[in-house]
Amino acid sequence: MRGRPKKPTELKVLAGTPGRRPLPENEAQFTAGEIAPPAWLDDREKPWRISFLAEWERITAQLRTWAVIGEVNQGALEGICSCYASFVDAAKSRNNVEMRQAFEAYRKALTEFGLTPASKGRVSTGLKPAGGKLAKYTG
Repeated sequence: MRGRPKKPTELKVLAGTPGRRPLPENEAQFTAGEIAPPAWLDDREKPWRISFLAEWERITAQLRTWAVIGEVNQGALEGICSCYASFVDAAKSRNNVEMRQAFEAYRKALTEFGLTPASKGRVSTGLKPAGGKLAKYTG
């Protein structure tokens, strides 16, 4: 796929449609809700499991506030947390090649949910900062 990824309809609705283009009518709908860490995680060795769970809690907490998390995201979130745990494991063993590879996979996966500084602008929550547009920049 070339070009920028398509913006989800939910985000278009929250951000508004300044171009007045019609929204898609037959787009797939996903149910938002709570998801639990995967059951297969109990079979893993302890250090890797701790890193995985820490990242799981950190990411799901943010996605819950945006109301964009659901059961359909389970596999993608497992992938993100696995990449992070592999990165931490490689960093502890000082394996620079594996560490770079794991971090690159982790960074790419984070962009799917708008969880990097560069990709967060593509996710609109509908929440407005108190004090106007420049309040968060002017203190």
